[in-house]
Amino acid sequence: SSSSSSSTVSVLSSFCQLIHSEVNALLTLLRVDSSRKRIVSASFFQSLHKGLKDYIQPVMVKLGGAMLVDFRIVNQDAPHEDKQRAVKVLVGVLYALFYLISCAGTRNAYRIAGLFSSEKAAMDRLLDLFCLLTIGIAVSVALRTAWPVMPMYLLLYFIMNVRRPVSVSQISELMGRERRATVMSVESLLVSIFVFVLAPILGVVANYVAIEAMFLAVGIGGLAVNYALLVGS
Repeated sequence: SSSSSSSTVSVLSSFCQLIHSEVNALLTLLRVDSSRKRIVSASFFQSLHKGLKDYIQPVMVKLGGAMLVDFRIVNQDAPHEDKQRAVKVLVGVLYALFYLISCAGTRNAYRIAGLFSSEKAAMDRLLDLFCLLTIGIAVSVALRTAWPVMPMYLLLYFIMNVRRPVSVSQISELMGRERRATVMSVESLLVSIFVFVLAPILGVVANYVAIEAMFLAVGIGGLAVNYALLVGS
């Protein structure tokens, strides 16, 4: 009984020491400017992606019919059911392209990152481009110009899948291999917190103002946060 009790105390003591060590390491990580920028930048970008992706299909459905008419794939006088069927086919084809382009982006991530002065510079510039494309989508939706939206969506997916491996590489090196899982868990926690804050705000703007206003707010807000808090090593 006494040996069992001492064993339990020993396990609890080791567990407390481990937690204390991990918490101290994470506080150190967040205190250092360069490491904080990397982990917050990675988390912030992921949260923007998660916040926007649920609004991509509604916009494609909304503008898909107009695009099919513009390109004379569907007659403007065609029955509503025929237009709806054509839009569903278009959305399916576009999602297939999204995933093909996603694979290409992931496969060539480090080659593209090599075009920049550092991996952190690549993270910064890709976030800039993501935000500018989001602003472009907002303008296109506001002007009811369908055809530019689809290529910009394709580029958004490409950027998402180029940036993710680079971000993982940057944050996994912050505390060495021994604590890599801890760092990734912190990034995941920060993503959840950012999404928890952003998702209701984006939903309110999309529902009560306009979906293009929501895209515009994400683009401008993302650029402001990037240059105010995240840019630089």
